[in-house]
Amino acid sequence: MMKLFGSWRDNLSAYADDFAANGFIVIKQGMHTEFLDYAKAQIERCISGGDISRSKRRLKQEYLFTFPEQREAVAEFVETIGRLTGLPYTDLIISERHLKVYREDAPQNPPPHKDRHGTQLSIGVPLEVGAASRLILYPYHERSENTFDSYDEFLASLSESEKPENALRGVDPVTIDTRPGDLIVFWGSTIWHERTNAAGAKVLYFKMNALGLDPLGENLAALPLAAQREPQSADVS
Repeated sequence: MMKLFGSWRDNLSAYADDFAANGFIVIKQGMHTEFLDYAKAQIERCISGGDISRSKRRLKQEYLFTFPEQREAVAEFVETIGRLTGLPYTDLIISERHLKVYREDAPQNPPPHKDRHGTQLSIGVPLEVGAASRLILYPYHERSENTFDSYDEFLASLSESEKPENALRGVDPVTIDTRPGDLIVFWGSTIWHERTNAAGAKVLYFKMNALGLDPLGENLAALPLAAQREPQSADVS
């Protein structure tokens, strides 16, 4: 089976404690090189093959990520994320799985946002990022949840004082220099976040939840694991 994670998984409980304390975690070189090579090859095929971007926004292009055709790989991925974050891994689904390519004219300092309700967890794996690119998180401030199916709806529901330009004014964010192969996990629908200087960056993103929400229809047939009553061939495309 393809190796997904680095050696940190052997000490998973220590990382789980860190995540529980802060609501986010950055595991340096958290993904195995075998998986990284697989993801990098896939994103290059999408770009060179002229695949249609799934994104409706100007900031980036998005392509659907396809897991290795191995049922065990999907099970290992969701179980590891569940044990890391404390969510019941047998109930986890993958609501988004995108290879993202940020456009060369992407804004250097876009405003922070919160992901849709179906993104309890946001999981990022940088594949290629510029030296100045940073992930910006506000894990200790304004942790209200985006209960809507889109960020635009959530933003429209906020009062002026609750909007990020006002609610986060004067607040120092957590600024993270993420490098290719790092694993970043955080509560996506409650933590304000953004990537700065993202032009040209290539990142693999997963969005996951244990709520049964699949707004884009991207979950895998193998998930949730709790629903698998007997072994059968899994669709991991």
